[in-house]
Amino acid sequence: MKASHYINIIIGLLLSAAVIAQEHTVLQLPFGDQLPSDKVLHIIEDSDGYLWYATEGGGLCRNNGLQIDVFKSDAETPNLLGDNNICCLAEHDKHIIIGTFHGAYVLDKSDFSIKQLPEVDNKRIDDIITDNDNCVWLTANRKIYKYSKTLEYIATYPSRWKGKDVYAARICQDSNGQIWVSQWNGGLLKFSNERETFNEAAWDLNVAPTAIVSDSINRCLWIGTTGRGIVKYGLDSTDKPQMVSKDNFICIDIQLSADRKRIWATTTDRLLSFSISNGILEKQQVPGNTYNGDMALNRISIDHKGSLLVANSVGKPFVVIEKGTSRWEEGYILDGPYKWMHHERKGLQVFDASTDTLVKLPYSPGMALPVITKRKEGKGIWGTDGNLLIAYTTEGTDTVVTLNLRPSAMTDDGKGNVWIASNKGLSYANIHKGTIKTVNAKIMDVSALSCDSDGALWLGTIYGKIFHLKNGRLTEDEYASDNYSNAITALTNDSDGNLTIVCDRYIRIYNTKRHTLRQQSRADNNTYTIELTETEPYGKWDNPQSGVIIERMPEWFGSWWMWIIYILCACSLIALLVHYHILKKQRKEFMAELKSTIRKPSEQPQIQENSKKNRIEQEWIEKAITFVEQNLANESYSVEQLSADLCMSRMTFYRKIQSMTGQKPSEFIRSIRLRRAAVMLKEGALTVTEISYATGFSSVSYFSRCFRTMFGVSPTQFGKNTTADGLEPNDTPN
Repeated sequence: MKASHYINIIIGLLLSAAVIAQEHTVLQLPFGDQLPSDKVLHIIEDSDGYLWYATEGGGLCRNNGLQIDVFKSDAETPNLLGDNNICCLAEHDKHIIIGTFHGAYVLDKSDFSIKQLPEVDNKRIDDIITDNDNCVWLTANRKIYKYSKTLEYIATYPSRWKGKDVYAARICQDSNGQIWVSQWNGGLLKFSNERETFNEAAWDLNVAPTAIVSDSINRCLWIGTTGRGIVKYGLDSTDKPQMVSKDNFICIDIQLSADRKRIWATTTDRLLSFSISNGILEKQQVPGNTYNGDMALNRISIDHKGSLLVANSVGKPFVVIEKGTSRWEEGYILDGPYKWMHHERKGLQVFDASTDTLVKLPYSPGMALPVITKRKEGKGIWGTDGNLLIAYTTEGTDTVVTLNLRPSAMTDDGKGNVWIASNKGLSYANIHKGTIKTVNAKIMDVSALSCDSDGALWLGTIYGKIFHLKNGRLTEDEYASDNYSNAITALTNDSDGNLTIVCDRYIRIYNTKRHTLRQQSRADNNTYTIELTETEPYGKWDNPQSGVIIERMPEWFGSWWMWIIYILCACSLIALLVHYHILKKQRKEFMAELKSTIRKPSEQPQIQENSKKNRIEQEWIEKAITFVEQNLANESYSVEQLSADLCMSRMTFYRKIQSMTGQKPSEFIRSIRLRRAAVMLKEGALTVTEISYATGFSSVSYFSRCFRTMFGVSPTQFGKNTTADGLEPNDTPN
C-alpha cells in the first residue's frame, strides 16, 4: 500500500472523530424518493408543521406526514400552474405564495385551490416575504412588488442602482420593521415609509449583496455577497458594511440559527457554518455528510425546532439537526389504558393497552401536531393543529380556541386554562370561554411547560434556563437553571414538590420547596445513583424501587478513543513531513496539467481537420452555431429543435455533429453557451447569475459546474483573471 493511502486513512479517521464530537446530526428529509424532481430549490415549514418543497420541473410538493402531495400542471390539471419550475416559497396566513420562473401564484391551504398573483405575469420571481403588517413583498427581474394583507396589488417599485435598472435579489425585514432589498449586480436598497420609495443605502464594496438575514441581538444585518463571503451591516450608528469574515466565497443563501449564535451559509456546492463572537464570524467544522463535492445547494430555512432545512439540486434535500437529537422522535401521553403517540411522519396514533392494538381514529392520523399535552379535565389530550387548540379523544375532536400563534410547549393547569408558549411569548387559553390572552410577550424559546400543585407554572427553554410564574410574577430560578445551556425537552411536577427536568443529555430532580438537586450526570465523582420509579396510568408516583449505580465515564479528552486520535495525529504529522517534498512535486505537476486542460474561450467546437472537408460542411457547422446563438437565452432550446431548424432528423444530426466536432449534440450546444458566457464575464457588465440566465442555464450552480469543467476555473475566477494560466484577454469566441 502506498504511503498516500495511509495518509488518506488517517485523515478519514480524524474527520470521523470530528463528526462524533459535533453537536449536529445530518439526515435526509423523509419521502425524498417520492419527489417528482431531483432539483429542489427551496423548502419551508408552514405554521401547521408541514414541509413544502419548491422543485424545478416537478411543481410544488408538500409532505403531509404520510406521503408527498404534488401540485403541478399535467394532463389531469393542465391549468393549475403556469410554470412547474418553482423558485421560492413563503407563507401568508392560510396561503402559500409560490414564486415560479414565469410568475407568482397563491395556494389556499383550506381547499388547495391555486390562483395567479396579478402584475407579475411571465416574470421570474427571486424572493418572497410576508412583513410584520402581513403584507407580501416580492422581487421579479428589475422590480419590487408589494401586496396588501388581502393579497391585493399595492405598488411597484424600480430596482435601481447608480441610475441603472438592476436585478433585485432578496428581501428582508429587520427587527425595526425596515424593508431591505439586495441586488444581483448593484448594492443595497432601503425602503422609506415616509416617501414610499426605495433609496440607496451605504454600500462601498466592489461586490454585490445576495442573501440577507436580520439579527436583533447584534443589531445588524448579515449579508452574503458575490465574492467576499458574509459582511455585517450595522443598524445603528454604523449603518454600513463591515468585513467580519476571512472567507471569500459566492453566497447563495444565509440563515441565522435558532439560538442566534451561528450563521449558516450555502455556496454553489457546500454548506458553511460560522460562529458569532463579539460581532466577528469564525468558521466552524461543517457537520458530517454535508459536503461530498457532488451537490448543488440552494435556499436554506429554519423550522420551528431550530433545524436547518437545506434545498439541493443534485442529490436529496437534507436537514441539519441541532445537538444530535432526532427530528422524528416519538412522544407519548398515557390516558388510562390509552397511549397517545405523536410521530411527525406517522401523525397522531392511539395504542390501547387493554387490547394491545392501535385505535382507529375517526380523523386523519397525518395531521401536523407540533405540541400535545394531557387533559386534566376529561379524557384524551390537548393538541394543536396549526392555528387551533383541539381536544382529541378516541371518539373524535372538538375545536376549542383559535390561537393565531405557533406553539412550542403546552400544559393544562387543571383550572380551565391551557398554558401555551409560542412565538408570541407566554399565553393561556380559557377552554370554557374560548379565549386566549398573552401574559408575557418577551419570554421566548420556551421548550417545556408544567404546573405544580401550588399553582405555579414552570418554564424550560432551549438554553437550559428554568423560569417559574406565580401570582403574575415571572422569575428565573438560577439554582435550577443549567449552566451548560442544555436544552430542556420536558418538565413534570409531583405532589412532593419535585420538578423533573429532562434535558437532551441528562435527567435531574429539582425540589422546588427545599431547592435541592439530585441525579445530576455532571457529578464530581465517578459514580452516582438513580432511583427507579414508575407512575400509575393517571400520573401518581409509586415508591422508589432499588437504585441503579452508574459509573461516570472519563471526560472526552481523557477517553481511550481520544488517545487513539492523539496517536493517529502524531502518525499523520510524521507521514506528512516525510512526504512533504513529494507533495510539493505533485502540486507542480498538477498545476502544469491544469494549465494544459484550460481551453481558450475563443476556441469554437473543434472540427476534425480533414483534407477532404469542403466548404459546404464549413457552412453547415457555422449555420448550426448561428441557430444556437440566436436562441442563447432560451433554456428550453434542445437538440430536437436545433436538428429541426437544420431540417434534419435527430439521428442524422447526431451522426453528423459527432463526426465533425467529436462532440455529442448536447455538448455542442452547451459549449457554445459557455463560450458566449466567457465573453460576457470578461466584459464585466453582468453578474455570474445574470450571465447564467442570459446563456440559457436555469441554475447558477449547474452553470458554475459546467464552466469549471470546460475552462478549469470558476466563472468568478475567470472574470477576475482572464490572463492567467494561458487565458489571453483578447481571446473571444467567434
